[in-house]
Amino acid sequence: MSTERNRGAFVGLRLRVVQQLIDKQGREVLDCYQIKVPPVCVSVLVQIAQSKKANVSEIIDALQLSRQTVLQRLKALESNALIFSEPGTHDRRHRIICLSPHGQREVKKMDLLIGNLDRVFDEIGQEVGVNLVTLFKQIENSLRQESLVERLSSLSNLDETGLQAMAGKNV
Repeated sequence: MSTERNRGAFVGLRLRVVQQLIDKQGREVLDCYQIKVPPVCVSVLVQIAQSKKANVSEIIDALQLSRQTVLQRLKALESNALIFSEPGTHDRRHRIICLSPHGQREVKKMDLLIGNLDRVFDEIGQEVGVNLVTLFKQIENSLRQESLVERLSSLSNLDETGLQAMAGKNV
C-alpha cells in the first residue's frame, strides 16, 4: 500500500506531525526569548491583549476554540499570573478577562517575536509554494461548508457498504 496512492488516509497524520513540530519548536522559541507563557496559551493571551478586555464567549468566537479548551487555557494563564478576571459591568456573573501587569510584559516581549515568526512562516510558505495561513483557512472553510461525509456521499464510486453508511448518516 503506497502512501502516495492512499494519501487521503494520511492527511490527518501529516497535519498532526506538522502541529507537533510547531509546538515543540515553538516551546524552544519561547524559551530562547525568555517568554514565560505556556505555548498552547499564546493565541488566547494575544487575543486578550488585542481586545484589551474580553469575556469567554468573545475569545471562543474569535479563536473558534471549544469552551472547554478556552477555559483550560484561561486557567493556565491565570495560574501563571498572566491574566485576571473581574465582574462584568452589566452582569456580575459574566467575568471580564484582563492582562495582569506580568501578562502585559510578556505580551510586549512576544510582539517582536510574533512579527519575526510571521516572516519565518512567509519564508516557509515561499519554500513550499503556498501561503500557509491562507491554505489552512481555506481548508477549514471548505470543511465547514461541506463535511468529508457529505463529500464522500457525492462520489459515484462508493461500494454498497459505503453507500449504506452514508445513508445512515442522513447526508
